[in-house]
Amino acid sequence: MNSALCNKRKNAVLIFAWFLVAFCMAAIFYLSHQVAEESAELSKSFLDKILEFFSFNIGNHGIRKFAHGFEYFGLSILVFYASRLSWNKSKPCFTFIFALVYSVSDEIHQYFVPGRACRFTDVLIDCSGATAGILICLLAVFITNRRKRRKLSCKKIAAK
Repeated sequence: MNSALCNKRKNAVLIFAWFLVAFCMAAIFYLSHQVAEESAELSKSFLDKILEFFSFNIGNHGIRKFAHGFEYFGLSILVFYASRLSWNKSKPCFTFIFALVYSVSDEIHQYFVPGRACRFTDVLIDCSGATAGILICLLAVFITNRRKRRKLSCKKIAAK
């Protein structure tokens, strides 16, 4: 019974992880589906809040490009985690290809939205954000594994 409960919990966490991936993808799609004026207004209101908080100016264009990278930074972390839960091991190449394919599809989608464009540079920015997210995840896995190994070796020494 304990094993069945453990499997149910693991399955629930796995489903929730992939739900978060789908939610992030839906949020990116929603933001990409905004016509140019709506998107510019959203970026401007976000920019105003950043300027107020940090007291510097990077411009609306900079905010929009940063947002591209940040969206895919978050998506890659979610995909990395969900795929790790699914296959019990890290899949950085899968995560990168997933983000790349979604980025390309997002840019193609934007081509059909009034006032928006399909830009290769945005795909590069998205992939840069995804790469940063993957590197953060790999660092977290490295640190976690190292701590587990140390803990295990300490238990072995204490058992002797």
